[in-house]
Parts: sequence; structure tokens; C-alpha cells
Amino acid sequence: VILITVGPDGGAGYDGAALAALCFSRRLGPAGEYLVSGAMILFAFATMAAWSYMGKQAFHHLLSRTSVPERLGGRIYMVFFLNAVFLGSLARLDMVWELSDLWNGLMAVPNLAALFLLRKEIIKNIP
Repeated sequence: VILITVGPDGGAGYDGAALAALCFSRRLGPAGEYLVSGAMILFAFATMAAWSYMGKQAFHHLLSRTSVPERLGGRIYMVFFLNAVFLGSLARLDMVWELSDLWNGLMAVPNLAALFLLRKEIIKNIP
């Protein structure tokens, strides 16, 4: 929709969701803005719920070998998670995206380490 509506160089001064809302409103009228707004709200809610659950499960796994009770660990995680959500709502959008990219990139480190440590097993099971 963005390429069709404003082209590769269009949308002066708009980016992200504002640009998408502008383009949809040009094609669908005011309903386009509501469509983009509703989609953004649903996507944001679903993303936050999924990351909250996955992070809580990972935190429980990390604490499973300690004496910290599961309920206390869940509360500790939620305090950190809710503070991150609050601070993310106050921060500049470009900084939020940079931090998001950084944390997602750092998740690759333990996965790559595991692949390296399991490389013989992986090679043995290649058909």
C-alpha cells in the first residue's frame, strides 16, 4: 500500500505506523486510519502477551536450580517486564527499535553456542 500510494520517495515527514495510516486513509478514507490503528493495537497487545509469557517461562527455567520460589520469581519478572513496558512507552521510537534489535540479536548468542557445542550431533544426523 505504501509503494502504490506514495511511491519509494513519498510520505514526506511520515514513517512507521503514521505512514501506513496515511496511505490506507488515502485509499480507504477514514476507515483506513481506523483499520491501521486497530491492527496496531491488536499486534502490540498480542506481542506483549507473548513476550511476557515466554520471558516468564525462561526466567522460571533460569531460577529452577535456585532456592527462589516459583511465585516470587514470577513476581520479580513481572516487575522488570512492566517497568520495561512503561519505559518503552516514554522512550523515542527509534531507541525502542534499536533496543529491540539488540535484545533479539543477543538471543542468538546462546543459540549459536548450543549449535557449536552440538555440531557433531548435527553433522551425524544429516541425511
